Amino acid sequence: MTVIRLITDIVTGERKGIMYVKNIDDSKRQQIVMQKRAEYDTILSIYNKNTFNLRVESLSKQGSGIFMILDIDDFKTINDTFGHPFGDKVLIIIADILKATFPENAVIGRLGGDEFGIFLPEDCGRKQIEVYIKLLYDSISGYLFKEDTGGKVSFSVGIALSKGKNFADFYKDADAALYISKHGGKNGFSFYED
Repeated sequence: MTVIRLITDIVTGERKGIMYVKNIDDSKRQQIVMQKRAEYDTILSIYNKNTFNLRVESLSKQGSGIFMILDIDDFKTINDTFGHPFGDKVLIIIADILKATFPENAVIGRLGGDEFGIFLPEDCGRKQIEVYIKLLYDSISGYLFKEDTGGKVSFSVGIALSKGKNFADFYKDADAALYISKHGGKNGFSFYED
């Protein structure tokens, strides 16, 4: 940062400038870190719920998209059996798999606990969504979380189209579809049907 101050010489009456340069790299770095903390889940390096909701709400106003809620089945049992640090490790792995599976323009966030939100800002069609879901099942359901018990991570997904709806409505639709998946035996996915 450069600051220039103008002064008047009291003897000659001439106007002079004094300039000083201040290094603000540390301040800028700290500002970036604080902004990242405010927008991202600190453990998973994906958007937190508030930032996710704001971004999806903004994008959904621009056109239709696909909204998915992914919920890890029986995550409380994983935490209770193996401990919260292990549960955090499972969440990190799943967040990384989500980032690797979906295209760059997807908005991915942690909605809370063991629940993730994925928003694709265009309607890529039901078949493409099923391809993404299959990739997730191949990656996540195959993740053996404890070799000696043979336990594997499973998850349920609710999917809704945002076309013509406000954010609250298609969020509710995806949540209703997730409810169907969870109560239909878990480890599955459901599309919201009007």
